[in-house]
Amino acid sequence: MELESPLEPHRGRDTAPLAATPTPRYRMVVSDIDGTLLNSESEVTDAVRAAVAEARRAGVIFTLATGRRYATTEKILRELDLLPDGAPLDLDGLARDSRAAQALMSPPIVLQTGAVVVSADGHQLLFRDPIAHEDAKYVLRVLLSAGLQPILYEDRIPHQRLYTGPEEFDSPGARQYLSNNPHLVVRVPYDELIVEGDQLQIVVVDRREALEPVMPRLEFAHCRTLLSYSGALDSCFMEVFHKGCTKRRAVKRLAQHLGFGIEDTVCIGDNWNDIEMLAGAGCGVAVANAEPGVSPFARRITVSNDEDAVAVVLRDILAGREPGQANPAYGHGPVAAQIVAD
Repeated sequence: MELESPLEPHRGRDTAPLAATPTPRYRMVVSDIDGTLLNSESEVTDAVRAAVAEARRAGVIFTLATGRRYATTEKILRELDLLPDGAPLDLDGLARDSRAAQALMSPPIVLQTGAVVVSADGHQLLFRDPIAHEDAKYVLRVLLSAGLQPILYEDRIPHQRLYTGPEEFDSPGARQYLSNNPHLVVRVPYDELIVEGDQLQIVVVDRREALEPVMPRLEFAHCRTLLSYSGALDSCFMEVFHKGCTKRRAVKRLAQHLGFGIEDTVCIGDNWNDIEMLAGAGCGVAVANAEPGVSPFARRITVSNDEDAVAVVLRDILAGREPGQANPAYGHGPVAAQIVAD
């Protein structure tokens, strides 16, 4: 659903070079993937690809903050030439051994709604924000008592396996979801699901009416839950994370790791797991197709993902302008109260 905004429609999808300023105001641009970077056909357009390349040549780090796992993010990284084996950049004037210069070449990425920050090739773990062991055991008891099939995401990147219970307890949505990556699925008895260590993320795929009653009970496990609908599965996803796990916290840690602050960062998004980073960034930008209720968390608003929103934002930054337009909906809601403190 598109939000009303005073923007003129973005008509061009050209890939002409951008007029870059020598020292862009923002050091890093962080984009969500689905509904933001990708258009409604799940494509990275030529205009977006060209704008990302030009921003990197101008010294702006471009990276991703997504709810996806590494296995479903790697293809996007390759399309944007962000992997270590991508085309080299001209880094004249930058210290080639600095973390910022390395991030221009191949930036760390935020995965699983902030649960982990890893190198672009997935082999180096920089930060993790897991569910504590005892809390995960409590979550599991709640889910099993409600007749729900839990899926535990292994604390290992990039080849992350999915641990779950016996197949006969799958919901139709869970069965379809797990069949998409059968080589990663490990079925074990429920008493062996959580043996040791912390859990990055616990997921249930089922009907909304089966999931909503258990969500309040999970708050006692110091967890946050996110509920979203998947049209492809005709089911809802309930994702369970550590209570403080957000994209904002992960982006802040990443910025500090690279030698600057979150105030030097532009974050672009469209969905409920983006709200903390939109509100907490130096400049939060909501795309015009953002979910209702998400837009008030962003200071700026731009065109939709089908109008090359990420390319438009990058062009604004490289031209020395604040990205997008002032968002008339900004602050019209309990924004501050919903930002999880670091």
